[in-house]
Amino acid sequence: MSGAAFAAHHGIKYQTFATWKKRKKRASGEQKEAGKNHPVQWVEAVLPEQPRVSEKASPLIVQFGGGVRMEIADQSAAILAAEVLRYLGEGGRC
Repeated sequence: MSGAAFAAHHGIKYQTFATWKKRKKRASGEQKEAGKNHPVQWVEAVLPEQPRVSEKASPLIVQFGGGVRMEIADQSAAILAAEVLRYLGEGGRC
C-alpha cells in the first residue's frame, strides 16, 4: 500500500503521514550518529472489545524493526495506532 493510500484509508492527510515518516527517519539517523542505545520503554493500552466491521476483513498489521508489530482490527485500534505513531513521530520511544 502506498503512503497516500495508507493515509486515505486511515482518514489522515498524506502530509501528516509524510511528516511522521520524515521525523522518524531523522530521529533514526540521529541515534545512529550518536551511537547510543536507549532502553526500551513499554506502554500498555487496553481497549474495550468492539466488533469488527466485517468478520471477513483481515486486520492491518504494521511491522516495526526488532520484531515489533501492531495489529489494527477495528476503528478504536486505528485511533490508538494513530496516537502511537504520532508519539513516535514526536521523538517518543517504545
